[in-house]
Amino acid sequence: LGSILGIKIEGLGEIPSELKRLAQSFPSVFQNQIPKIEELLSSQRKEELYLKSPKSFNLPEVKVQNYDQEVTSQLDPFEVKDSRRAGGWKLMISSKDLVGEKGSIKAENVRFKVAKDSIEAIEGTASGLVVEDGPSVKIYPAEAAKGKGIFRFSPLITVTITQGAYSGSYKAEIESSLE
Repeated sequence: LGSILGIKIEGLGEIPSELKRLAQSFPSVFQNQIPKIEELLSSQRKEELYLKSPKSFNLPEVKVQNYDQEVTSQLDPFEVKDSRRAGGWKLMISSKDLVGEKGSIKAENVRFKVAKDSIEAIEGTASGLVVEDGPSVKIYPAEAAKGKGIFRFSPLITVTITQGAYSGSYKAEIESSLE
């Protein structure tokens, strides 16, 4: 494209999309260069692995009984985006201790669950994703080089509240890593 215009193009930024618009406006000048411009545009798309996730969760007004009990809640959505050519990623989600006004609940009492059929594939396909539930949840493509796309899901958390806990509201930080 630079040779057509007689210029050298580096650090493309918004230039390719403007050139494409210009080429479409003046097809006789650019002749058959639009496919080359489109190829240039697609090669400049940023490859990235990205995670959008909630930072914490709340358990509102827990009432402690004379026995262990479980409280279940749904977290705000997580979103994984993989636009890299190679693909392949692993997401791990866990919780820190829940902290309340009068005490805390250990993170070991928190369990995560992601129903495989609840993973929404905004782009790509979720059928090849593996989900391992437990104290931390792991989600990853079954094949190492797969998993390209954008995936959204909201894990369920179950907190076991033991007899020794205090009634009240609790909050915990969420730890998540995407590699």
